[in-house]
Amino acid sequence: MTLLEVIRNLDSFDDDHAICASRPWAIDSDTIVGDHPREMPILEIEVLLGKPYLLDVHTAKEAVDGWRANVKSPHTAEELCKVVIHYAEHDAWPVFENNTGKLSSQRFVKLEFKNRRWYDWILIVFGIGGLILQLVILMSTKSEQFSWLNVMVSGIFLWFGTVPRKTK
Repeated sequence: MTLLEVIRNLDSFDDDHAICASRPWAIDSDTIVGDHPREMPILEIEVLLGKPYLLDVHTAKEAVDGWRANVKSPHTAEELCKVVIHYAEHDAWPVFENNTGKLSSQRFVKLEFKNRRWYDWILIVFGIGGLILQLVILMSTKSEQFSWLNVMVSGIFLWFGTVPRKTK
């Protein structure tokens, strides 16, 4: 069975089963799904099933469900398989390029300024203002008033003001 077939039939497996697949993990990797007792270490599961551990079925289902809930584009089995592989390797969902199914080389969420609400702009202004103020204090003769905590808070304001918003 391939990893793609496992992902297509993911709902037919029990949550307490483990997915083990030949490396390098890809859509066509030879895959085995077997029982995964919670007390059994992953190394023992790999020896028992004869392949490297990818994820347990429950976690794979969570990755797929989370992806479906957050990405509104049509979901192909191939895309969902890439999501599970990326989730297993990075413990995070991947970023795809404009629904092409190709993983983006972008590692961080892109800051965007469209679809901003009034409170986003307040956070952005406070964030930029706080960072500029701390930079001025650091460069002035009053550097003892510099605070890394203020820099962190300003950065958090800036980040929260620029995270992508869902459009309705």
